Amino acid sequence: ATSTPLETSVRLVVHFPPSQVIITVSPSQPKVGQQTDLTCMSSSSNPAAEIIWVRNGRRTTGIDLGTVEAENGGKNTTNR
Repeated sequence: ATSTPLETSVRLVVHFPPSQVIITVSPSQPKVGQQTDLTCMSSSSNPAAEIIWVRNGRRTTGIDLGTVEAENGGKNTTNR
């Protein structure tokens, strides 16, 4: 036995998916033939979420608006 308490620490990296994904449409009620912007934002996740757009069954390119620090050590991701 020892009279001095023993201590140790371990750093854990916890991976978790976003709990929410929000897609917004601008303008909110587009008309036929009108250009429309879709923006997808994921809530906090670790690692940062990868947002992929699919149109008519084919992957299409979005505009990466980046990631920002979020709750629980995760990141919010936005793509348009």
